[in-house]
Amino acid sequence: MDKNNLIDEIDILKAIFYHESRLKQFYEEEIEKNPIAKEYKLTYQPYWTNNAGVGIGQLDPCPFEAQWNWKKHISDSVEIFYIEKRKSIHNIYGAMNKYLIRSRNIAIDKATKNRQSANITSQPNIDDLITISENDNLYALTDYQKKRIIIRAWNGGYEYRIDYEYVVDENNDVKLIGSGEWLNKPFFQVNNGSIIELSRNYDYVDLVLNEFQPY
Repeated sequence: MDKNNLIDEIDILKAIFYHESRLKQFYEEEIEKNPIAKEYKLTYQPYWTNNAGVGIGQLDPCPFEAQWNWKKHISDSVEIFYIEKRKSIHNIYGAMNKYLIRSRNIAIDKATKNRQSANITSQPNIDDLITISENDNLYALTDYQKKRIIIRAWNGGYEYRIDYEYVVDENNDVKLIGSGEWLNKPFFQVNNGSIIELSRNYDYVDLVLNEFQPY
């Protein structure tokens, strides 16, 4: 399947499930290490991994019932997908706006201090603050970008960042530079305006898309 033509939202969830667990809710290995399975003499134990994810969707946290009832697990996963993860399409705009505010403030502070050090009494010229709005066609995301954003959100983080930055130029003025396009440079979150980079799973979205087998 051409990943560029992928996929409706049901297929997105299927692709995530396939990557996360190969569609396994339970496995029979190492039963002795699972005290619940041992106590109740269960044949199967929930499929979990080293990162604490459990079951088909590798939910973390995963409620007890959703660990042992695959139908409940699927139901919870679908609810998380539609209610929580899809918010990431909206949230990416807020994250980028916080980043731009901080970028501009840092540049203003630097330009002001540079002028003071050079005994320049005038204030720097400062480009206006840009606001990234999902209602502005200039910053609209494509359907394919939205799909990648949702997949990234399942694993944690954001798939795109806006190509804007406030800098101090040679005249110690504050300028906005960049194309204003969405760059495919995943990051974890924006904390107090600072972009926190991913520490792992940078290629998560491509793995999900490339591994997906229609079924």
